[in-house]
Amino acid sequence: MKSACANVGERELSELARQLEDAGRNGDADFIAANAETLIEGLSAFAESEKESFTPIACGNPALLAEQLQKIIVACDEFDESAALAAVDLLLKTQWPPATKATLGKIRVAIFSDSDFSMAKELCEKAIG
Repeated sequence: MKSACANVGERELSELARQLEDAGRNGDADFIAANAETLIEGLSAFAESEKESFTPIACGNPALLAEQLQKIIVACDEFDESAALAAVDLLLKTQWPPATKATLGKIRVAIFSDSDFSMAKELCEKAIG
């Protein structure tokens, strides 16, 4: 969470996430109890602010899908999380069939939550065919 927050410019949330991570590692349940809600509220506020700037783009453009999946593959080969997330987030703004949307969600989780670049790359390659 700390890296994700830092990647989108939310330095204060990143620092709080780091402190919570350290508290978890050190078994400091009191700190976690006192500060977890603040992180959740901050993340919620950020998500709401991003919704306001969300503008869907063209519906189901196969050329865009192939191009961005290739960018994700290259970014995964270079362990470039921000480039991979930028490409997948662009795709997630587009209307896709449910199976494609689900695959894109899995790719995002592999990159953002798990830092599993090989899984993200494999999912992209399967999606390309």
